[in-house]
Amino acid sequence: MPAISVCTWQALLYAERCLGTTLAEEWRGMLIERYEHVPPFRDASPGLVAIKTAGHRLAAFSYDEARPYEPYWQT
Repeated sequence: MPAISVCTWQALLYAERCLGTTLAEEWRGMLIERYEHVPPFRDASPGLVAIKTAGHRLAAFSYDEARPYEPYWQT
């Protein structure tokens, strides 16, 4: 299974409890793997550009590890 943050793992377990189900380990692994490759919403980049262009300062924050988000900070 890929390395994921504790927060992401706990969110998956919470979703299972809310739905009243327990996933098999292979299904959990598959969901986490796919989650790591979910593309941003189409309006995310233009929205951030508009906010920055309007003179607001932007900051990135997350409970996840910073490494997956580094490419987005360069734009």
